[in-house]
Amino acid sequence: MIFRIFIAFIALLCIYIGYDSGAIMWSKHSANKAEEWQIQETAAADITIVEFLDYSCRHCQDFHPIVMRSLERDGKARYIIKPIPSEADSTGTKAAQLVYAAGRQGKFFEAHNILIENFRVVDDEYARKVAEQLELNAEQLLQDMADPKIEKMLQKNLKNLKGMRGNYVPALLVNNRVLFEVTSILPTSDELLGLFNRARTL
Repeated sequence: MIFRIFIAFIALLCIYIGYDSGAIMWSKHSANKAEEWQIQETAAADITIVEFLDYSCRHCQDFHPIVMRSLERDGKARYIIKPIPSEADSTGTKAAQLVYAAGRQGKFFEAHNILIENFRVVDDEYARKVAEQLELNAEQLLQDMADPKIEKMLQKNLKNLKGMRGNYVPALLVNNRVLFEVTSILPTSDELLGLFNRARTL
């Protein structure tokens, strides 16, 4: 009797481990999918870097120039940005909605750079200023910011991060292999390049 219970326990444990591993793999696979306007890559790209971030996160803001410098030095990366909705307040979420809405007009990375480098509370007036700066249709931008489909995309990004057992931003999914979370001390550009190259060999 005890032996049968033990065997049943082992079987259930194997099922759980298999399911958990499958869920993590699915989250990683899903994280690598993106709209064309959400992807920045070079012709020689041989690695994919997915960054999860919150625009209101100070660590994410400070991490931005390090990531940009690392990607430029590497020169062979496919880079995807996945903003997540702010769980503490709505300011980062509003910014992410603006960036996605700008993406629909072909200015995703331009809007991203504005918000991550000079973050501030996003309201309709500020959204109109960004639209003017990037030569976007302001009314269309505001309409898209309120589109439930964009909110679903942000929630999906958060679901993917948590599905990979990620708990912090900024976080990088490197070549669908390594999830690197910045929790305290920011890495250097050299350290990120080392991470990219190690992931290439896995």
